[in-house]
Formats: sequence, structure tokens, C-alpha cells
Amino acid sequence: MKRGFELVNEEVYKGYKIYVMEVKNNISSLFWWDATNSPSYFNGYIVLPKNSKYYGKEYDTINKEIEIHKGFTFSNFVDNEYTIGFDTGHLGDNITTQNVDFVMKELRCAVDQIIEKELKYDVEKVVKKELRNIVEQIFAKKLGQKMIKKLEKERVKSNE
Repeated sequence: MKRGFELVNEEVYKGYKIYVMEVKNNISSLFWWDATNSPSYFNGYIVLPKNSKYYGKEYDTINKEIEIHKGFTFSNFVDNEYTIGFDTGHLGDNITTQNVDFVMKELRCAVDQIIEKELKYDVEKVVKKELRNIVEQIFAKKLGQKMIKKLEKERVKSNE
């Protein structure tokens, strides 16, 4: 059985390239074994920017934080762009309900989740950095005060 892929929709949503591919199965026998019981189904993909916390991560890791129809099933480089994707070729899926509009809606929802997680991740990084700076300043100040007191005591002793 051969499979063909055809781009059927793409857009840039909130700065993320998303697209849908139709997977066409060329049936060469009387038996049909695909879970969808359909000669074709749709896959959805999101291209991740290099500064994404999910860039380079396996789809199983991403599935722990981002929800999409039956989970991401793909993560790899496509044309030098790190891409994650999901499919609608699962048992119970069908091309009528899991159509192009459905896939695009799922992709947009996943992008919204990614943006939310990225924002939280960025805020956490900034807060941690600022807290580290504050703690370092407090310790430097305390250490500085102790050093000044120690030097003052030594000066007093040397003047006696």
C-alpha cells in the first residue's frame, strides 16, 4: 500500500506556521486495514521556533504539557524546521468529523497552549534570574558589612 501526502491548508497563526496534510492511501488489495476505514485522513503540523522550550523535544514529552487530538505523534525536522504533528488516523476517527477544519482548530488550540506555556516559562526564567540577583546582592551586602566591621576592628586593634 502506498501513501501520498498533499498539502491542503496552511497559515501563520500567532506567529506559528501551521499546516494540514492529507494522507492518501492507495488501496492495492481487497483488504483495508487502516484504522480510519477511509482511503485518506489528515495530519496537522506546527513549526516551532528555535527559542521554543519545546524545540528539539520528543512528542511524548510535549504531550505531557500540550493537549491535542489523541496526542502528538510526530516530532522531527522537516525542511530544516523543527516540526511537531498529530494525525487523525486513529481507530474511531473518520474524515467526516476529523476534517481539515477540525485539524486547523486543534492546531490553533495547541498553539495557544504553547504560547501560554512559553509565556509562563519566560516569566519563570525572569523571576528566577531576578531572585538570584536579589539574593546575591543581599549576601554581598551582608558580606560587605561583615568585612567592614572586621576591618574596623583590625584598625582599632592596630591603633592601640
